[in-house]
Order: sequence, then C-alpha cells, then structure tokens
Amino acid sequence: MIRGVRIREEASVPRYRAGRICQDLECDTVLSVYNSSAFCWQHEPPHRLVAAPAGRPRGDRALEEIGEGVWARSA
Repeated sequence: MIRGVRIREEASVPRYRAGRICQDLECDTVLSVYNSSAFCWQHEPPHRLVAAPAGRPRGDRALEEIGEGVWARSA
C-alpha cells in the first residue's frame, strides 16, 4: 500500500474523449486521449512560431543579462 496526500486535483494531465479519429478525410488514425488537437501529428496544420530574442535562453524568465550574451539567475 502506498500512502500519500494528493496535493491538488488540477495537477493531473488533461484527457480528451477516447476513440477520436484524425479530422483529415483520408486518415484513419485514432488519436491519443492526451492529444488536444483534432488532427494526428502528420496532418496537424503548421503553427506560426515566435522566435526568442537572440542570445537569451528560452523558457527561463528568472535569468537576467549580466554582460553581453552572458546570463545569470536573478537573486
């Protein structure tokens, strides 16, 4: 038996209806319950990507530039 306390309910991964089929008319791929899209990976429409500023590490907003192209964690 494993004991523990569930921290919060919203921490679980969202799930979608089982048995969904890719929306492409010529595709019979069954989508994963974790796939939020209406398409499989092959038929997903292209997404517009937004480039990160040059030299700055992506995804870490806790960094600050301390020199030209040199980044460090904020205190």
